[in-house]
Amino acid sequence: MYKKKVFLLSSLGYRYNGSTHRLERLGMISIRTSPEEASVTLNNKPVKRKTPLKLANLFPGKHSLVLSKKGYRPWTGQVPVLSNWVTQLESIYLFPEKIEFIPVSELSVTRFFLSPKSRKMVVWGESSG
Repeated sequence: MYKKKVFLLSSLGYRYNGSTHRLERLGMISIRTSPEEASVTLNNKPVKRKTPLKLANLFPGKHSLVLSKKGYRPWTGQVPVLSNWVTQLESIYLFPEKIEFIPVSELSVTRFFLSPKSRKMVVWGESSG
């Protein structure tokens, strides 16, 4: 009977957390990067798969995440995971290590958007004069 209860709890997304000594419902992180095929390190441990990917069966709390790709600057962050929830990181842009800046005007930038395929930036701004 004990094995059936453990299986049921496990299939519902519960695991025993040795740090808190409690049964906790797990969460997930969904990651998309531009460019794709970025390497992933979760809590200082490399993940075998590359982006886009979903990291499932994570205990609630903050998790350290590093996304990297050769020729690009790495992205690092602390990602919150909630019980029975998917944390979506859907617009992580990795910037090239070498960026050529071409000034087009004397604007005070208010917003910008990146084009993932052409590696160009669209800038909205206000005149400084």
